[in-house]
Amino acid sequence: MEMGIPLTPANFPASAEWKAGRPIKMSVLINDKDDPKASGRRICLGWGFSPNGANHNDTSGWQTLRLKDGNEAK
Repeated sequence: MEMGIPLTPANFPASAEWKAGRPIKMSVLINDKDDPKASGRRICLGWGFSPNGANHNDTSGWQTLRLKDGNEAK
């Protein structure tokens, strides 16, 4: 899976401060829940998972990323 999240003021109010090299904390979760009526999810794939699965309340398990200039060589 590949995704992009535009660093716009609507998505990230501090986006003007996001420069190459800046560290950010992030957690990415993909929930497998095919039936919208189901009360739970079948599978959860995560990176930067917080203890007890409380990513929305607890950032202690989140991992650090460093932003990169999109013009830099890969």
